[in-house]
Amino acid sequence: MSREGKLLKGRFEIIKTVEDTAEHILYLAKDKQTSGKFFRVREIKTKMKSTGKNTRLEMAQKEAQILSSLDHPGIPRFIDFFPGVDCHYLITEYIEGDYLDTLLKSRSSPFSYEEVAPWAQQLCEILKYLHTREKPIIVRAVQPSNLLLTFKGEIKLTNFGMARQFDEVKSIDTVFVWNPGFTSPEQYGKQKSDNRSDIYSLGATLYNLLTNQDVGAMNFNFPPVSQFNSTVPPNIEQAIMKCLAVNPDDRFQIIYEVHSAMLSSAQEPQKTSAKSPAPRDGGSGRGGFFAKLFSFLKK
Repeated sequence: MSREGKLLKGRFEIIKTVEDTAEHILYLAKDKQTSGKFFRVREIKTKMKSTGKNTRLEMAQKEAQILSSLDHPGIPRFIDFFPGVDCHYLITEYIEGDYLDTLLKSRSSPFSYEEVAPWAQQLCEILKYLHTREKPIIVRAVQPSNLLLTFKGEIKLTNFGMARQFDEVKSIDTVFVWNPGFTSPEQYGKQKSDNRSDIYSLGATLYNLLTNQDVGAMNFNFPPVSQFNSTVPPNIEQAIMKCLAVNPDDRFQIIYEVHSAMLSSAQEPQKTSAKSPAPRDGGSGRGGFFAKLFSFLKK
């Protein structure tokens, strides 16, 4: 069933369906109230067949609540959240760019450290903002498929569907997350995720980008980064491996420590990488589609 042209809330006109999965449908929409400004629309299929607790609806409501409270340049702005027929709609800022997993898959070799260094620093800044809020926010979905690289070389963290506010009272997570390779070991058991869980995911993300290896196949046993990429400085390799420690107590304990370690060798590579922004051909993934369509619509 085509949804192109459908008007949501008398305001958001669906231009194109980008992704349709069992849990959600992703659209590009044009705002008729702001001279055709574009937004990202996610139709979350919150109607469930079972008569039990509607966890998907609760997670969607929690995601909207978290996003509406955030204001950071590395996080797409929250616009609206409202119910539809057997679904809920989450409207967020539309940003041109390509997801890092798509860019990595288009390559035959890993990214160089010069390319990854500024992304790592930006991601640390985003996590510092989230982890230091009055009620710290644990993302639990830090991975290349949720990191959008804009044409200006900026990183945007786009998925907060698994995010939770840290609760010192609770001893375990009420909703579990499994993203093979990127989910920290403690989240597979009965331990509670905390900021160190995001630090693990950050380490796995950097490892993936710098090695182009399937981190899901590592089974928490990661060979040295230098085995796959000689451009990575030894101290940065050491920092990444510390992020990936199986025991949370053996990792960096706060994101400030990670950022400090990343900055120790990143200043010169950052200057070089700033001259090489993301490719402007739009790529072939979700972000690439948006970029091509947006360019067409502006003509």
